[in-house]
Amino acid sequence: MRMPVDETPTRGFTDDERERWQSIRELFTRGGLRPETPFTRVPDDDGVGCIGLYEEDFNGLDEIRFLPARRLTDEELLQFYQFTFGEPDAPANEMAGYEAKLRNLMNQQMGMPLTAKRTGEGIRKANEGNVYGDTRACYSCTFKEVGSQEREWMGYLDLASGRLLAGEHQMYSDVRLDPFQQVWADRAKAYIAAMLPEGDANIDRVELRGETTHNMLYAANVRVWMKDGGCYELSFLYAIDNVGYLDYSDAEFIQHLDTYYLETMPRLMMEERGNE
Repeated sequence: MRMPVDETPTRGFTDDERERWQSIRELFTRGGLRPETPFTRVPDDDGVGCIGLYEEDFNGLDEIRFLPARRLTDEELLQFYQFTFGEPDAPANEMAGYEAKLRNLMNQQMGMPLTAKRTGEGIRKANEGNVYGDTRACYSCTFKEVGSQEREWMGYLDLASGRLLAGEHQMYSDVRLDPFQQVWADRAKAYIAAMLPEGDANIDRVELRGETTHNMLYAANVRVWMKDGGCYELSFLYAIDNVGYLDYSDAEFIQHLDTYYLETMPRLMMEERGNE
């Protein structure tokens, strides 16, 4: 018997099903496990299924998924996972290599523990995440600290260069300090110099940008400009006294942004006003 769906939402996963779902995800993406038969949207009366909806009548909702009033089998979870997420973005060995590279960079540059647990991953364009306007291919991954602190990280690995394109550290605190103290500029310069094989030889200048927030955390924002026109942007989160956000833009991408803001955006705004 299925749970009712006409005026009430379907049930969620039980704790047991949620734990097995996590195991299924790992076995599907990294172990090559696949269901014996594909997911069927309208199976028998006791199975997992979906109801299609007219989006205009349901505020953009195109379907409701519903579960039976019994324990889901591993095969059903595996079918449902494949239907929901499709095939992995790359072979398992490639994804594992990307994760290892990003994990090491996040550890070296942002202090993330190497033992942090992977909670999600994918290959996408940078501008599908938080790297605005950039279409380069990236491996993105989220991590969660093992233990009681519940700290989380998110990182973007540039597949072409192997560089950490962007990274974030997430937690909560209301600690606030002075973002214009020289110590932030000094720490930012030393931080970037420690990352680079040539040290600080190619650093041109350091710019204090004031206070910002990242995921409800206050931080001092600093830009470190390179002699080749590239720029590292860092945010030192007061709560952890360390870098919680790191982003790199090369000279070409910075020129792209300048062109967009100074030329493309004003033109689009004028065209939009002309069409009103």
